[in-house]
Amino acid sequence: MIGVYAQAIIKTRYAQEFEKIAQHLVDKAQKEQGMVSYNFGALTTDEQPAEHREYAFIERWESIEDLETHMDTEHFKKADQQCQHLLASPMQITIYELPTAS
Repeated sequence: MIGVYAQAIIKTRYAQEFEKIAQHLVDKAQKEQGMVSYNFGALTTDEQPAEHREYAFIERWESIEDLETHMDTEHFKKADQQCQHLLASPMQITIYELPTAS
């Protein structure tokens, strides 16, 4: 099983636009083959500057091939393209190999 943690720091003035794009991506991804769970939401921290909002995507996929297929979909590519100008800094994406239950 594959786990993904993606962190996006968005310019506050673009938060609503980002949330709309991200929710559309989540809705599409939840119907994809190999998707186990796909969650998205805003993070709240005391250190967060007023001009930025921080978000996280937390995903689980059955295999790396399923994740790669997701990243090659039209809706993923479109969301990625739409979000580039909304970001305050590049997204941080970490992919993990998760242990399977025995």
